[in-house]
Amino acid sequence: MTDPAPTEKRPTGVAITAALTPFMGGPVAFALFAFVIARGGEMGLFGNLAQAWAEGGWFMYAVLLTGGVVAMVSAAFMFFGVQRGSGVLLANAPLGALITVVGALGFMTGMSGAAAAVVHASAADRATIMAAATAEALTTSAFGMAGTAGLLASLALGCLFGVVVQTGVARKLLAFSGGTFLVLAMLSTVSLLRLSDLMGLFKAVAQVNPVDRGRILEMGSDELSRFNIPFLALLVLLAAIVAGGAVALKEAPRLAVLLPLLGFGGLVGLGAHAGARAFANQKTATLGSTARTFGLIDFKGYAGRDPQWCLKGAEVRDCEEDRVVEAGALLDETASQVRSRRDYAYDEKAPVELAVGIAPKASAEALWQFIDAASRARATGLSLTGEHDGPSLKVAGEIGGLAPLLQVKWSAVPVGLLMDDAPCEQHCEVGTVKGDTLVVDGKALSELPMVDESDLRDEVHVRADPKLSPELLTKLARAAAGNGRKLMLLLPATAD
Repeated sequence: MTDPAPTEKRPTGVAITAALTPFMGGPVAFALFAFVIARGGEMGLFGNLAQAWAEGGWFMYAVLLTGGVVAMVSAAFMFFGVQRGSGVLLANAPLGALITVVGALGFMTGMSGAAAAVVHASAADRATIMAAATAEALTTSAFGMAGTAGLLASLALGCLFGVVVQTGVARKLLAFSGGTFLVLAMLSTVSLLRLSDLMGLFKAVAQVNPVDRGRILEMGSDELSRFNIPFLALLVLLAAIVAGGAVALKEAPRLAVLLPLLGFGGLVGLGAHAGARAFANQKTATLGSTARTFGLIDFKGYAGRDPQWCLKGAEVRDCEEDRVVEAGALLDETASQVRSRRDYAYDEKAPVELAVGIAPKASAEALWQFIDAASRARATGLSLTGEHDGPSLKVAGEIGGLAPLLQVKWSAVPVGLLMDDAPCEQHCEVGTVKGDTLVVDGKALSELPMVDESDLRDEVHVRADPKLSPELLTKLARAAAGNGRKLMLLLPATAD
């Protein structure tokens, strides 16, 4: 069966008007992009646009250039499609998807560069850096999707002009083409709104306390799931349109085949973004495996940063560099760390707790070597830190790769440092370590109930022998924290 003869030409003015519609996609795209970027912003429209453009980098210009070229080619397709009722206008669907493809390529390039850059960064900073980098890299994807949505929505309008003046097979073709463009534009818009929420989620994660990251990710993942139903509904609608069009155009076999092929070809952009997302997840997931592990003791609590020092056997080691730190160098490095923290706080008397990781076979000798250095460096306490892997997060695919990096991995309990003659006032009680138990007023701390708020004792001062093991000190600190108190270790005068 052969296709019917070309439809009689219609007024050229309508075809020219339809050919101008692709250029309307530019303002529509910028309006959509400005809307999603400015959500929750405080700098005003132009300030947010300028910031987003800078974050997207040079790939923003590549997306813009691609959009301009696609608009010019689409103008020619629309002219001949509306003038002659030609199936060439169906090529606009996959052609428009190229804008999203370039945006996805920018996202992939940005994530690849960020992953390569943070490999040598501190393990404690990787999650924060990658979350911020992801939010910035997504800017090019958002711009690309906005461009595709604007172009396809404008093309749908151009098809409407053709439907008004054409008849027969040409009218059917233009009607189903316009419906295809409109649904693809709506799919791109839904994806754009989802990206906007995703960018806001990563910006929030990069700025909050690490302890809160897991909860924010779970809440954010639930928010993202609300886009699933409209997205699936639009996919079903797209399938119905192209299937209905193929049946309605049965008298034109070639058009009946082209409509579903080029209609679904409009999903190329969304597929490219899904591929870029999978690539980014793969890149970032490898960052977790590059962090050094010391098999530290697992105990409850939370820490805002990884430990810098680790106790393994009778050695004090630099956790990240995995090197042994001798006694003299340890004193210099801890003193430098304390000075740096106080300089940052602009307060010479600011409290400073040094985070130390406790390995399962750490010795009392290593513990007291570190305590001696910390006290001489004028640290006010220790943060006993161990590994604590919480339950895996159930999150959306877009954040699956980053979720392991953003979860709280380290747990900690504080121990204060005081000289043995430090006064113990009314909000304090003195205890002594006996065997593996802390005894206060003749009773084990674990047996003491929470005291009334009117008689709250904030601290437990503990006199301990230098043979006190790291495991027991961790147990005592956890017990004190569980009773609403802080453990304060009374050090011998020789440690000053």
